[in-house]
Order: sequence, then C-alpha cells, then structure tokens
Amino acid sequence: MYILFIYNCYHYTLRAGSEHGSFLFDVTDGVIVRTQLTFRVQSWPPTLSMTSRGPLQVFPGVDQPITSRVLRAVTDDVIQSRTIIYTVVAPPRLGQLRVKDARGDAAVDLTSFTQHEVDDGTIVYRALTNATESPWTGLSDSILLQVTIAQA
Repeated sequence: MYILFIYNCYHYTLRAGSEHGSFLFDVTDGVIVRTQLTFRVQSWPPTLSMTSRGPLQVFPGVDQPITSRVLRAVTDDVIQSRTIIYTVVAPPRLGQLRVKDARGDAAVDLTSFTQHEVDDGTIVYRALTNATESPWTGLSDSILLQVTIAQA
C-alpha cells in the first residue's frame, strides 16, 4: 500500500466566467518528491431545458396560477440550487402577469420571476377582457419569456 502526501499546494480558483483553470502541487511518498504537478479543471456552462410549456386555461377576471405543469425549466447543472429566472420579453396582450403576496393579493406589472415562484404557485395570469364586452370562446394570448440561470 502506498500513501502519498501532498504538500506545498498552490491553489488557484476559477474566475467567474472562466471555462478552465489549474493549480500546481507537489507529491511525495516520504522518499521521492515529485514537484510541480498540474491539475487542470475544465468547466462547461449549464444548459437549460423546458420540460413543461403548455396551455393555461383562464376565465375573465380570475387569477389563474401558472404552475410547473404549465411552465417548468430545468438545468443539468450539478448545483441544483441556482435560480432559474424568467424575464418577460413580450407581455401578454389580453391579460397581466401578477405575483401574489402573503395575503393572497396580486401586484401587477411583473417583468421577471423565478422557477421557485412558479413552483410555489405565486405567479398568476389575469385575463383583462371583460366577458360581457367580447366573447371569450377561442381567444388566445401569449407571453414571450427569456429563460436564464442566475450566476452563482
């Protein structure tokens, strides 16, 4: 059995945005010293995948929660605690995105939200068209979202 001792380790960290890095170290078995070994690290940016995106059926004047059954993005990142952020690029034409507060009231003019908020059921869509002003049968609305991962 061999036991190796690592000493005089010079640690270099990756800078934010860097895709690679390295550090140098010395190794000994107590007799022979091997110096200046290099350990190289290569990283790749995580990828995002949409696992759910699908129609949300709503009624006029009712806050309809946008759930993860309708909107869900996942990442292949090993750090699963990173926040997935949705930014509204083109808002809905016939409704509003809102976020519910602790009392259940919904604030308007939502420009971004997270997957955690979707999972918690706090993001809602409210149709603005009054059912008495126009027939609701067959109307559809859309929202264009940009999906990103928050930097660690």
